[in-house]
Order: sequence, then C-alpha cells, then structure tokens
Amino acid sequence: MEYQILMSSKYLTAIALVIGVSTVRAECYVRSNTLSSTRDSIQRRTDVQNTVVPLPSKLFRCTATFRALIRDAWYDAEGQAIHADQAQACAQALNSASVEILTEVTGRSLTTQEEMVCTDQSLPKTRTVKGGDVVLESEVNPDPQWPQPKRMKDGYTYRMFVEPDPNGQLARGIIRQISKTDWQVVDKW
Repeated sequence: MEYQILMSSKYLTAIALVIGVSTVRAECYVRSNTLSSTRDSIQRRTDVQNTVVPLPSKLFRCTATFRALIRDAWYDAEGQAIHADQAQACAQALNSASVEILTEVTGRSLTTQEEMVCTDQSLPKTRTVKGGDVVLESEVNPDPQWPQPKRMKDGYTYRMFVEPDPNGQLARGIIRQISKTDWQVVDKW
C-alpha cells in the first residue's frame, strides 16, 4: 500500500512539473490601439529615416524620423518603439510618430488602449507579403491613415496596410477579407 502511494505521488509530481513547464513557456505581448479624433491627415511624408539599436533580450528599439506635410506646412516628426522584430519596431515607431505629430499640429484628442496578453499558443508574426498571399489580419500592419476596415459595394471588407521596405520607406497595400479569419492581399505598391 505504501509503495502504491509513493508511486502515485511520483506521478502527480511529474504531472505538476509538466504543467508548470508548459505555463512557464507562455508568450506575453502588449496589444495597443490608438485612436485620434482629428480629421486631418498627413498629406505627404519625406526624408524617412529609421535608426535601429539592438537591446538585451533580443529586442530592437527603432527611432523613426521624417518630415510631414500637414495642412500645407512641413513639420518634423519622431517616434520610438521596441519589438522583437526589427521591421515591426520601425513600423510601430513610424505609426507613433504619425499620431504624435498629428496630435501636436491639430490639437485634437488622442485615445490609447493597451492590454497585456499572455498565451502559450504560437503567435503570428508580421511578414513581408505579395499580391495574392492569404494572411491573417495580424500579419500585416494597419495603415494609420485608414485604420478601420471598410465594406465595399462588391460585398468584401477591405483594409489598407503598410510595410516598411529596406530603404525605410513605407510600401502600402490592400487586403480583403475572404473568410472569418483569412484575408487576401489584393494590391501592394
């Protein structure tokens, strides 16, 4: 009887260790959403420069700077972001700079929502796409100038996205929803 109890406690300990190890492997990330109440937009961006600094823990800090044409006047814009993926850090820094300069110039209100999400599921990463690719919405960066999806007369829902190219410029594109979770790249320029 004592032997059976000892064996049972060993099995329970082993199960607890397996559960503990799987819990430790959970990945956490911050999901953020920024909304600005301004109706103005950046008419044009020029002189875009991204400065990337590697940080400990395999992270990158990207500082994006550019000149923004708003209301027919030029302004200097700068934003920073930290991410495990260098291109994602620069895309977020560019978005941050855009929001900040629009808020500064137009004086409108800004609402930011952030939440910490932890999961042990493998997370999709943003990636470089081409026309015809089927992607998850989270695999592309939403265009800050067209942040909300739009339903068109053809019955599809469309959304614009941005993608940093190696020269620090932004490529833009359009995806359309083809199923509950899948989107297809319609165009990219």
